[in-house]
Amino acid sequence: MLGLWGAAGSVSTCTDDLQSIATLLARDPRALLLAEQNGEL
Repeated sequence: MLGLWGAAGSVSTCTDDLQSIATLLARDPRALLLAEQNGEL
């Protein structure tokens, strides 16, 4: 996720780290949504 956000030009915040994302997904595995169109995320 961090790489995808960086590639998209997103500005990081204090909660954009591996531990925060792991905690989020442990609490709610469906918390993040990815979209694909024509083979691209």
